[in-house]
Order: sequence, then structure tokens, then C-alpha cells
Amino acid sequence: EHTAGPQLIGFDYQFYYFMYLILDLNQGEKIGFEVLDDIHIELANGSIELLQTKHTIQKNPKGEIVNLTERDSDLWKTINNWILFFKDSTDKDEYLNKTVFKLVTNKSINNNTFFENIIKLQRKEIKINVFSDYIKHLHVNTDSVDIKTQIESLKKLDNKTKSKFINQIQIISEPENIINLVKKRIRKLIVK
Repeated sequence: EHTAGPQLIGFDYQFYYFMYLILDLNQGEKIGFEVLDDIHIELANGSIELLQTKHTIQKNPKGEIVNLTERDSDLWKTINNWILFFKDSTDKDEYLNKTVFKLVTNKSINNNTFFENIIKLQRKEIKINVFSDYIKHLHVNTDSVDIKTQIESLKKLDNKTKSKFINQIQIISEPENIINLVKKRIRKLIVK
């Protein structure tokens, strides 16, 4: 119960994902580890990708990695951190135009209503007021004080800002073993 193993595994996952991304960098791109976020990539066009990695060893009764739920503390800590970064920026419009926020996890994202609503908003299948109503409902129906506070930070954004922010979010579920992904990318780069 008092082991640091899960935290160390999470840090290893973050580092291996960093290595995985290094192997796919293009000319003119730069990558950072624990500088602007867990990982960040500065693209040649001046845009920045901020990546948060979230790893779990928890399994459901079927022996599968647990899902990232719409009230997952990892999810809301990440969203809250990104909102704080945005609020600290000097030119907020430029920041949102040039920054992509990526959550990378080994957790499954199936049946996550939050992600489903993000995708619907990004595809213009729903309007921002519908998304905002969903966030209000999620806020009201959340018991955890910490998560409720983090949801509130998104809820408080005006609809125009919220829409721009949500349109910059990408969720990447990587259930495959990260070391295998690194090995595959190295093999792809090998030329006989």
C-alpha cells in the first residue's frame, strides 16, 4: 500500500513516450521533457504541442486496463493545468491558436461521454452551448470536491474561449506496451 512503484511506472511511461516521439521528429522541430509540460514539441511553423501522459496499472475485473472516465482525476488535473497555462499567457488568442493539448494514456477511452462531446464539438455536430450545458451537468453531479473545482475552471470559461480551447484538445489512447511501440518505430527507421 505504501510503494512508489505505480508513480515510477508512470514516470517511465512518460520517458518512453518522449523517446517514442523523438524517433519521429521532423527537421526544424524541437522536443522538451518536463519543461512546458510533461512533454512538449515545438513545430517548425511555431505551433506547440503540450502533452500530458497518464499511465495506470489498475485493471478491471476482466483483467483489462481501466477506462479513463469522465470524472477521472487524471483527466481533470490535466484540463485544469492547461487552463492555468492559458490564463498565464500574455496573448491568450495567440496561445490558443498556436497550442495543441494532447492527453496520452494507456487507459481505454471507450464510453467516455466527455471525449465523445469533445469530438462532437470539434466536428460541429453540437454547438458550444450544448457542450457547456453538459459541463454544468457534470459539475453539479460530481461528488469529489477536487474534481468539482477542476471542472469549474472549464465551466467558467466564456463560450468563445471554451470552444477554441476544446477544439485544440486531442486524446490519444495507447493501450499497447510503450516499449513495443518504441521498438516498432526504431525498426521502421532502420534501412538495410
